[in-house]
Amino acid sequence: MPSSRAEKAAPARWAAWQAARRAQGVLSARAAAQDYTALQVQPPLRATFFVMLDLLSARHKWLQRLARLHADPAFTASLEEVEVAWQRWEQWTRHFAATLTHLTADHPTGLPLEEDPPDAD
Repeated sequence: MPSSRAEKAAPARWAAWQAARRAQGVLSARAAAQDYTALQVQPPLRATFFVMLDLLSARHKWLQRLARLHADPAFTASLEEVEVAWQRWEQWTRHFAATLTHLTADHPTGLPLEEDPPDAD
């Protein structure tokens, strides 16, 4: 069961993303049905794209192994730490994106970037 607003909103956001004209013009119906998507990455953002890809790939592998790790008591504390860190990273990332959006909307001052943003849930 999704626990955060972001997780709850993800299915609708994914459907809207996949239905966007840009994705529809690039993806085949088969690719979309297999959960592939289209994303244009400008040259200045490509290094960051690969950092994000590494993170998502590691998270995918983590989730695949999760059932086995739950069965091993030695990993219990690590599992909790990873999940807390992941949730904090998501919160910080949403906050940082909101800050950048605020700044690009021609607001003269940015939102304060906090090391520990308030809970978004």
